[in-house]
Amino acid sequence: MASTAVPAQVQKAVDRIKAVLADGSFYEAQQMFKSVYHRHRARKQMREAYLVLQEGAALQMKNSQVTCGVELGLLLIEAYTKDGVTVKEGGVLDGLLQLIESFPRPPSGGGSSGAAHSMGGSSSSSGSRGGNDDKDCTQVEECSRLVLAAVKWANSNSQRGVSAACALHDAYAEYLWQAYGWKRFGHATQHFVRGSNSALFAEALTSCSALAPAPEQDLFVTRAVLQVLASAGRSSLKRHRRHARNVFDAHSKLRPTLDTPLLHFLDFLLQALERRSLPLVLLLKEKYAPVLDRDPTFGALLYKIEQLHLDAHSSGGGLGGMLGGLFKNMAGGGGGAFDEIAEVEEGEGQEEEEDVGLTLETELSRNALIS
Repeated sequence: MASTAVPAQVQKAVDRIKAVLADGSFYEAQQMFKSVYHRHRARKQMREAYLVLQEGAALQMKNSQVTCGVELGLLLIEAYTKDGVTVKEGGVLDGLLQLIESFPRPPSGGGSSGAAHSMGGSSSSSGSRGGNDDKDCTQVEECSRLVLAAVKWANSNSQRGVSAACALHDAYAEYLWQAYGWKRFGHATQHFVRGSNSALFAEALTSCSALAPAPEQDLFVTRAVLQVLASAGRSSLKRHRRHARNVFDAHSKLRPTLDTPLLHFLDFLLQALERRSLPLVLLLKEKYAPVLDRDPTFGALLYKIEQLHLDAHSSGGGLGGMLGGLFKNMAGGGGGAFDEIAEVEEGEGQEEEEDVGLTLETELSRNALIS
């Protein structure tokens, strides 16, 4: 697939099926897409076969036929996997990203533009909204199946696949946030933390936290940054630390007046992780214990962060094994060798650790940041 231009024979077939879709015969159109795909595949016309599925999935999505669109999309990813198609081949990743962009959106008012004022809703509209919410939930679940299959395929493409998977997470997170706003923010977060769009993530956090009581607003960015750090794989630790820092900094620019002990802890934690200092992290946890107790999930998240980024809690049994298993379903782990730290960073680590240790201890004692 060196080019994304649609060959004439494929375009002719797609145009013919479009007429069937226009008549509302979605099932018949679905069978026609699959028939044309298998015909090209039998003739070893692989590029044409892939494009038929890609075009068909996007058209079904644009007609709000999510189940049909997902079926064709999954067939496309299955073909990529079976045929050994990689993200290096031109147009492949772009086609999947365009497919995510074609996912149907709910009626206006449910997306990010209405996030800051749509949580309540009037009682007169609550009945009809319930049915729409059920439909939205089904659509999100179906679309998620397709995205996760695409991510799995991308991750099988060695190191270059990591950036492709990241792009897929970003695209789906953006879709969920723009289409559904706060209603699907929890779902979007699972993709934001594995992507790299820190600016949009920070905007979403700012918008959603504005809906919460003032004393709870700092919990949003804290949970988000900890989830970014805890969802890293062994081969993506540095990228996730950078993403976490970018999210924190972007949020700080959007909310410069939000200044709390919990956010001080978060800033110091990111510094300590950059120096790979477990003693400093333990010191911070001790000093900031009262504010960390505000959210019961922080303990498991921090445990996983220490395990991944600082190589702590490495024993497989006892409490360590139990907490590791508990967290596995919360933010996901990773496999592979611990290969993120370069030799030059190893050599400079000790001196930097002492410097940041003095800085953090001085700040902790001088400013009395614990509430």
